[in-house]
Amino acid sequence: MMGMEMTSFPFDVQSNSGKVSGALVKGPMHKSSMDGAVIYLNANPAIQTVIDKIEKAGGKIIMPKTLINEQIGYMAFFTDTEGNRMALHAGN
Repeated sequence: MMGMEMTSFPFDVQSNSGKVSGALVKGPMHKSSMDGAVIYLNANPAIQTVIDKIEKAGGKIIMPKTLINEQIGYMAFFTDTEGNRMALHAGN
């Protein structure tokens, strides 16, 4: 479609689970960026398990696991292989 490639995340419309779904899209209108909005990905149940995979997959950690507070949990920032700044969040 319009020169774009798209991969969708699993989604079960019948389950009414309330879980968010989405897609990854690559195309000529999309530019990698370290500026602008940051997408936070759910890294539950253990954020460090996800962090440990980032550099092995070609990304770069730009802020390691950091406590936000005891109620909210932890976050980390990284760049993906295309140069986009992304974030992780998890309760532990």
